[in-house]
Amino acid sequence: MTILPVPTRSAIGAPTIFQEWFRRHRLKIALLLGAGSAVLVAQTIYVSLYAASLPYWDQWQADILRLFKPLLTHPPTMEMLFASHNGHRILFTRQVSIMLWHINGGVFDNRVECYTNILLLLAIFATFTLALQSRTRSPVARIVAPCLLAAICCMPIEWENALVGFQNSFYWLVLGMLGAFVLLTRRRFTWREWLPASMFAFASLFTMAAGVFTALIATALACWRSLRGSPRSVPWQALPFALVTLFGIVIQPHLAGGATMPAIGAQGNAQVLMRALGWPATRPNGPLFIVAWLPLLLSIPGLHRRLHDDHGTCFVLAMAVWSLLIAMAIAATRTYVAPRYAIVLAPAVLANAVLACELPASRSKIAVAVLFACYVGISFAGRTGRDVREMWDRYAYSQIETQRLVLFLRRHDSAVLHGPTPLQIPFYEAAILESMLLDPQVAGMLAPPLNPRNAEAPLTHLVRQIRNAVLHSVGAREGQWTPSVLRPDALPVPERPAESCSVDFINDGRAGVVNLLGYGKPLALTGRMRKRAGRQPHLVSVQLRGNGDYELTAVSGLAKAGYVTIADQPPPPGRYALFVVAQSRDGNFGCNTNQWLVVQ
Repeated sequence: MTILPVPTRSAIGAPTIFQEWFRRHRLKIALLLGAGSAVLVAQTIYVSLYAASLPYWDQWQADILRLFKPLLTHPPTMEMLFASHNGHRILFTRQVSIMLWHINGGVFDNRVECYTNILLLLAIFATFTLALQSRTRSPVARIVAPCLLAAICCMPIEWENALVGFQNSFYWLVLGMLGAFVLLTRRRFTWREWLPASMFAFASLFTMAAGVFTALIATALACWRSLRGSPRSVPWQALPFALVTLFGIVIQPHLAGGATMPAIGAQGNAQVLMRALGWPATRPNGPLFIVAWLPLLLSIPGLHRRLHDDHGTCFVLAMAVWSLLIAMAIAATRTYVAPRYAIVLAPAVLANAVLACELPASRSKIAVAVLFACYVGISFAGRTGRDVREMWDRYAYSQIETQRLVLFLRRHDSAVLHGPTPLQIPFYEAAILESMLLDPQVAGMLAPPLNPRNAEAPLTHLVRQIRNAVLHSVGAREGQWTPSVLRPDALPVPERPAESCSVDFINDGRAGVVNLLGYGKPLALTGRMRKRAGRQPHLVSVQLRGNGDYELTAVSGLAKAGYVTIADQPPPPGRYALFVVAQSRDGNFGCNTNQWLVVQ
């Protein structure tokens, strides 16, 4: 008979390896989980408060007309999936859009894509955080850099990507970069690393045109890993990455179409380059942008030794070089650094933050780390107000665009699709937009409030529940998505002669001394009002004073146009003086625009 050993009490109660690891890292795990939760909550609030359901500019043709409408009759083709869009081949963006469109019963809702993009942003945060734990020698960097990324994701610094689901190509680009660089900087380097890394590099080509930078840097990383063990060997592991890079250059839409890219060195390129390199500062003065790269510059002297001793250093260095190439591409092709580029410029800040934490403990280098931290902190603090303002403007303009579309679908009057600025219409060509809206197939796939019959589409219904829960939690109220209703106003408010207001645009023309409006035509009115205490009044309405007094609610809070009114009902024929009524802390007050409206 075999006698089995009986475990002792200490063996039974001993913690497992996982329990011991969790006990030693529980504070760090709690901090990182909290940071990830903050990203989820912040992004959900932004989408719930500020995103609209309607397509955004390029989406009308790129998605609605060329993608979803053909899908009503036949499955997607290779041409539909791989076709160029503004110089990019956005395969993964189109695949996600098609998937969500099918799940939602053939209804397009921008907010569905926006909520889905939050998952991609969380994937970026998780990938970077997990990869960094074994790729830096500094325990401080393992906490500081992920928290910095969480702060970037929690702030409205990249609000364009948050409010437009179509912009998720930037997220796919960063995920492809992280996937390739993480695999190429693992402790071992075999086919199990370089083969999937080459797949990530290849996939990056179909996120944005800048995906070729991922393949280019991956080629350099593969060469370095191959030659690290035996300098005399042939770096054949880098061959797949070199082929992917060559293929990415060949399929570039601007090369295939014979067009040429703007040359670096043209007027304004240097200024844009400084702003891209100095991100997150909005306007770095002179050589101030160098502060953002000081940790990397100070690490260069000992970089060769560190690369030989520590493979993880390459991960941080590759991210910094990748963002540097992105900044150069922005300077070569754009006239300003838009908020949508924040997520692709952030890796440079994260890399320099890690290097700043790894600097040796000398007075001069500690001073550099403190200077870098102050630069980043002051830059974020200085731009937050502007970013919030721009995000609110985008929300206000989306209300105006939605009101114009609702009114057009109700009355089919072309006048409501024209605005004083391109930001007040949802597409840059009113004739093309009108033809699309008159198409029953296009109108049938739009989400509420454009098409109220689609309110019960599965994902749209879920989005509405999430949005209502967030609005209730933060104490916000539903935005006005329908044209203003003309209502009698028997109690005119007192006028303040010191206030300044004006009317800039009425229907299809600039405002003059007297504006004529045909009875039965919708009224679209744009004007300005002087800011009080550095901000626009919270509630604004336009009052028409004549034989009878009438009032129309306005969309207010815009930077370039103080208020906009889209009215379904015109007032009765007559002559009306136009007043602006604003709600302030000390009561309501009226301001005379000195403009007249004649309805005949």
